[in-house]
Amino acid sequence: MGAAVPAATVNRRASGHLRMRGSRLGEALAVVLAYSMVTIWLYWGAIVAGPGAVFETPGALNADGDLITWILSWDCHALWTAPWRLFDANIFHPAPQTLAGSEHMLGHLPLFAPVYALSGDPALAIQFTRLASVTLCGVAMYALLRHWGVGILAAMFAGFVYGYCPTRYLTIHALQLVAVPYLPLALIYLDRTLDRGRLRDALPFAALLLLQMLCSFYLAYLSAATIGVYGLVALWYRQRTGQPVKWAAGLIALGAVFVLMGLLSLPYLSLAGSGAIPTHSEAVLTAFSARPLATYWTRPGAGGAKIGSGYLGIVPTLLGCLALAVALRRRTNLSLPVFVSMGVCVAMYILALGPTLVVGDVSIPLPYRLANSVVPGFSAMRVPLRFTFGFVLGVAALAGIGMQAALDALPSRRGRHFALLLAVLVTSVDFGHLAYVPRIRKVVAADAIPAVYRELERADSGPLLEIPIALQGDPDTRGADREARYMYMSTFHWRPLLNGYTGYPPRSAAVIKRIAQMLPGDQPLRLLQRMTGLKYVIVHFPELRPAERERWREPDGLVPLSMGKGNALFGVAEAVEADLSEAVVSGAARGLTVLGNVSRGLDPAERLGGVEIVGPGLRARVIPQRFPTRVEFEVRNDSSVPWPVLTREPEEAVMIEYRWLGAGDAGATGLLPLPYDVAAQSTLRFSAKLPVPRLAGDYRLEIGLRQGDARFASGAAIDGIVISAWPPAPVVSD
Repeated sequence: MGAAVPAATVNRRASGHLRMRGSRLGEALAVVLAYSMVTIWLYWGAIVAGPGAVFETPGALNADGDLITWILSWDCHALWTAPWRLFDANIFHPAPQTLAGSEHMLGHLPLFAPVYALSGDPALAIQFTRLASVTLCGVAMYALLRHWGVGILAAMFAGFVYGYCPTRYLTIHALQLVAVPYLPLALIYLDRTLDRGRLRDALPFAALLLLQMLCSFYLAYLSAATIGVYGLVALWYRQRTGQPVKWAAGLIALGAVFVLMGLLSLPYLSLAGSGAIPTHSEAVLTAFSARPLATYWTRPGAGGAKIGSGYLGIVPTLLGCLALAVALRRRTNLSLPVFVSMGVCVAMYILALGPTLVVGDVSIPLPYRLANSVVPGFSAMRVPLRFTFGFVLGVAALAGIGMQAALDALPSRRGRHFALLLAVLVTSVDFGHLAYVPRIRKVVAADAIPAVYRELERADSGPLLEIPIALQGDPDTRGADREARYMYMSTFHWRPLLNGYTGYPPRSAAVIKRIAQMLPGDQPLRLLQRMTGLKYVIVHFPELRPAERERWREPDGLVPLSMGKGNALFGVAEAVEADLSEAVVSGAARGLTVLGNVSRGLDPAERLGGVEIVGPGLRARVIPQRFPTRVEFEVRNDSSVPWPVLTREPEEAVMIEYRWLGAGDAGATGLLPLPYDVAAQSTLRFSAKLPVPRLAGDYRLEIGLRQGDARFASGAAIDGIVISAWPPAPVVSD
């Protein structure tokens, strides 16, 4: 047996460990406080804006911001009430698995869920999550640099570069793309796992990597690529320098992460297999790829940065070059961090270039093309440019190491502090922190819910429709903003919602929304009840055209339940069995329509009838180019058989065909779907948005009916329609 250790020695060791832990805890708290202060300074306007303040999306579309808030709120609601129904979200009722039309974003819940649970305010929770994510990005990069042995000052600079680079600073609204705080921490435990091979290091590595990959699929593939490159370079360097490598625990951890990610990806893979999530052509991918130089050297303007802009400024770039030069010149304890960071930079740079690099007349295939064809789900990603967030990680790490080399050359402590301060100030100006500030907008806070929603909370359960309604893909972004706003408001009541906005809506959504646009009316109301079990309708009168407002004063089949400031809640007067819900979700049976009518090609004698434009019409109207215009159509079926519309076979659906003639034949031709089957000897009247030509000029509009390749004999035409230039030419005064 060994000699006993004196009690005084044990006490000194324990005291030393406590002092070390205390100093580390103090350093951690100081770093979190420092980066929090930077975040407060940069986003002060949003912090003091009051309840309901969220970041505004640059441009006209704010739908994505409300979509993100709804996703995280739904995640919390589902996990608290019925976790097994996580993907059966409350939008696009009655379609299942509707959460899979967008990201699930589960990785953000550690920040979002506590604030949401305590406050019940989704706006407060999402704003806290965005600001905390940026702060943690800085803290995580600091921790990674300190793990490598970099000093406090240089690590602080690296965290500043990583957390507040232009693309993260200006596009903070895109939480699912800019929040990358867990990846640097995962790299710390990957290092420890390769060095020690212990399960106690592999478990936090797996947990942090999984958390980062659950933030979004873009970040999942980015994280997997970063870990792969980082691990390979680390293994190469360790073997080259004779250092032992213990990789078994790391591989087991990676396997567990990929299995869990695969299980949570099954709904998405199912949608992709059904064709609901499309794959993108090489032309589309190339259009959204990084440019070899412009993406990384063009300073973002006051209008905001592209999501994925790789601009990191002069100072971080020069310091990164210094770090590489020192590592190549002589071996130091930071050589491995330099090489792994450089490997991440190069790999992410190449991936961001997309499937092909064009040099003169030569097209060079890149690894993105291979990944697009062999990696499950990779082909659904549309924007290779976003891999520049991995490039940012590598450059920020190199900048911190380069800063350490520069500080080591300074003799005095005061000089090192001054150098850090100067570098931060120059970089902040270069990043544009002082020139432009992310804008904010106001949404409804938890303490200011409109009366109609409070009344809805007290009413019996049942599906809800909100009016006006918009079809997915409408160029008018106001419709998308409204649909996303309805989703945001559903976080206060969680009723099944016929409305919705998402990346990949279910096929039933277009059918239901086209019918909903025909309200008020007895026939469309009954069809919606049969398809969805609709029970409540909220009408937002200020957002309707004057003629529509009058129609909603006393709507057929609905009874008023609550009237608020410009809003009204109606309930259905008579319940109707939802006997068509399965058919509208799954699609019509072969040979039939959703409504049970026979679906087949019509004989010439059965194509009796026509279509015309009714109401104000288009005569003497001036329509701006590119913007669809709403037109009211009347379809007349004079035959003895119903005309199929809601059919499984597209060539059997009767549709409106339009042709714009004029302006050098540079018009537009296309098809408009009808809302539902047209019964025999009946008239169907509805409104739809009609696409207009791209070029200004005088046009003749011809419309008719078509089924597959067969055109109906009758049609209509309107002459003298003026398509005006947009934006209008400025008026020059004398």
